[in-house]
Amino acid sequence: MALLAGVSGFLILEQQASGALKHTLEQALANRVDTHRLAIEQAVTSTRLIATRPDIERGLKRLVDAPDNTATLAALRNSVGGFLAVGFSGVTLYDFAGRRVAQVGQFAPATDWRLPLNKPYHTELLWHNGVFLRVQAWLFDGKRQIGVVEAERPATLLTQSLRDIRGI
Repeated sequence: MALLAGVSGFLILEQQASGALKHTLEQALANRVDTHRLAIEQAVTSTRLIATRPDIERGLKRLVDAPDNTATLAALRNSVGGFLAVGFSGVTLYDFAGRRVAQVGQFAPATDWRLPLNKPYHTELLWHNGVFLRVQAWLFDGKRQIGVVEAERPATLLTQSLRDIRGI
């Protein structure tokens, strides 16, 4: 009887411990997924903020009428200069015709490891000694396209998460 009671008690405790561990692991995975999703959303939002800066919009609108205006091109180059200080590794502006009019920083080299994401803008994850998030946002003036902003930033949180297998 004592043996039966001991085995029964052990089985009940094992089921409770297994259920608690499963719940903890599911919660850890859900937290990790939420963290990744928020990091991606933040990068997309940051790129959208670049694209909607008034000085950039004004400059790209001016280029539609005067594509070779050197003062406008210089102003656009000056406008993108500060984005490296806020976490971007590279930012490029293209005009309505797809011409690169300004670029700062360095983009990750072409890689075979690309993962397109289902976002409102063209968004993809890249791997080059770590995860990078690249976003392209199109700028419109009414119905006409006036330019494209392409921005890339290292996704250090995602890289650390992929390298840290605890809790998976």
